[in-house]
Amino acid sequence: MNQTSSRRRIAGFALATLGTAALVAVLLPFRDDITPLSNGFVFLALVVVTGAVGGLVPGIVSSMTSFLAFNYFFIPPYDTFAIGRGDHVVVLFVFLGLSVLISVLMARATSRADAAEARERELRTLQDLSRALVEHGPDPDNYAVVVRQVVSRFGFRDGHVVIPQPETVFSPGDEVVALSSPTSESALRTAIVGDGMSGTTPPTRAGIDGAAQI
Repeated sequence: MNQTSSRRRIAGFALATLGTAALVAVLLPFRDDITPLSNGFVFLALVVVTGAVGGLVPGIVSSMTSFLAFNYFFIPPYDTFAIGRGDHVVVLFVFLGLSVLISVLMARATSRADAAEARERELRTLQDLSRALVEHGPDPDNYAVVVRQVVSRFGFRDGHVVIPQPETVFSPGDEVVALSSPTSESALRTAIVGDGMSGTTPPTRAGIDGAAQI
């Protein structure tokens, strides 16, 4: 889970708990003047917002807290979970079913929107990197610019371009690019090598430190 998703989930749980308490405080002075059905729609709106912000689990939590608060404070007899009329039973459980359904649908819609946004970012990154390679050309002196973009876009700690030794046989353009991830202590976490590499002599690394030199 990335940092943005974590923040959104925390905000969702805050809406599910603190938002429900705030809504009760606002509506409580008017509960004799507003019908239970109208109060139920207000709580449903809170569930929709919570599901859109935090996803499925905060949405379900909001459904349950709203259901309990709606029943306890706004369904006669007040300040108890007892239900005095049969039609109020129907209202309560229709509310619960709708709120859970809305949470699931909002979570799916948000997940699909996030996935589409992530795909768009990936395509934009690939386009930018391709443009940088074309603009700067396959000159080792220009690799720092491309590595800097890779390190920045993908959140790596640093990056290095590895140039093969003269006795190692590579096809033209088969430079080795090594990157380290934010959670790795190794400077060479992964290596991406072009097709056509042969020979057994390991390449030497021309260090381009993403944190210090680029």
